[in-house]
Parts: sequence; C-alpha cells; structure tokens
Amino acid sequence: MAGTYWVKARNAAKIFEERVRFVDENTTFKVENYKKDRWIELTRRPDGVFILKEVGYTNEVYELDEKDVRKISGKIFDREFPRSNQLRFHFVKK
Repeated sequence: MAGTYWVKARNAAKIFEERVRFVDENTTFKVENYKKDRWIELTRRPDGVFILKEVGYTNEVYELDEKDVRKISGKIFDREFPRSNQLRFHFVKK
C-alpha cells in the first residue's frame, strides 16, 4: 500500500489505527500536516516491535507493540495536529 493521500483530520486517528497492519519491515508510514513541520513516522522492526517517531510539538521516539500503537495514536494526533483540517498519509517502501 504505497503512495500519498489526504485524510480529514477528524478521521485521521481512526484511519491511522486501521493502516497500522500494512506497516512491515520494508515500509515506513508517515503522517504530516500541510506545512510539513510536524509529523508522525511508524516503522516495524524485524522482531515485530513498532518504532513510532513523533516530531513537532513534542519530539519523542516510542517502542510499542501493535495494541499500544493503537492506544496512543489518538493522544498523539490531538497533541500534534490540533488545528489541522487535512493530513497527508504517506507510505514509503524502503
């Protein structure tokens, strides 16, 4: 599932949770605001652990399993994209 597409911000956290299953060792999933100054980047290590990088208001790197990624994503979207109308979802193959 490679490519770039725009998603309404109010639905973005839910869609992000659904797209987590498409992330594997060869894919990076990135969510950006329109200005590209804030983003969330999700990758998976070969051992199945997800690396979630948050860049913007808060700069953090999390190591999580799939259940925790789904749990924390809503909070991160509220913190990083409070006034955004649309977000860019971008899958990148390595």
